[in-house]
Amino acid sequence: MALRPKNIIQLLNFEETARILAGIDTKTVSNASLSADELSRLYEWRTAIVYAIIDRSLQTTDGVAWITQNMICGGDLGPPPLRNYDPSRHEMNAIFLRKDVFHWLKTVGVSEADIPDAFNIASTPKGDEVDVHPRREETYHRIIKSLLALQYGEQTEPYALADEFLDDCRKQGIRAPASRSTLGGLFTQLPPVQKAELD
Repeated sequence: MALRPKNIIQLLNFEETARILAGIDTKTVSNASLSADELSRLYEWRTAIVYAIIDRSLQTTDGVAWITQNMICGGDLGPPPLRNYDPSRHEMNAIFLRKDVFHWLKTVGVSEADIPDAFNIASTPKGDEVDVHPRREETYHRIIKSLLALQYGEQTEPYALADEFLDDCRKQGIRAPASRSTLGGLFTQLPPVQKAELD
């Protein structure tokens, strides 16, 4: 994959953000080329973003957002307040960090799978693997094993531990991170808990 500036720039303006969320190509300049459905989605996302700015669930990079009148509306009476925003009459000026849009979408209940890749800071691009240093991975395994031992006591049977873990997930309403067979296999690979000497 060739490195391109759009892959590393973390800032998006208001219109880019709304178009990405509406599923519209950001290269499309004119709204005249959009279908009625696309225009409707774009207006809905513009409005949702403005409401998120108003209720402060989505922060702009510099804490500033303002509206300008479209030239079609005529007259410059100064910027109207954000609460008067009308996507068909006003242009919005704001800049966001990709990660802030991602976090906003997560807080309003959008699953990571539904967040467009342009904002999904948590996902690794397909085909790219993140290498974890072996010593760090070993430390993670020791932490996980210790936490499991604290919660469930020392278990010699990894699949019994997987069953207990999955039961607790169900009781707490937590989605299971993996199946019984996957968890049992992973628990088998964890190092033994190291006992500290008591004073």
